[in-house]
Amino acid sequence: MSKQMVRRWCRTFSDGRQQVEDIPRAGRTRTATTDANVGKMDDMIRANRRITIDEIAKELGKLYMSELKISSTTFFDTEKCQHDGCPDN
Repeated sequence: MSKQMVRRWCRTFSDGRQQVEDIPRAGRTRTATTDANVGKMDDMIRANRRITIDEIAKELGKLYMSELKISSTTFFDTEKCQHDGCPDN
């Protein structure tokens, strides 16, 4: 953790904050890494090892590439995704 972040935390607690949990923020929630989507993605990849990211996105709905990468690196413990049957080197 950086010194700047520690200073920010010290200042917020000095100003009266008592919670250590994150305060909910506005913006888009991370929907791609739900257990349901991960299970579907896992089943799709196990059924067809040469499936493309575009095919996964079409099947699961509107997902962004970064979310697909987060899901694949989190749950398949790899940073290499196959695209059109060619492994990423």
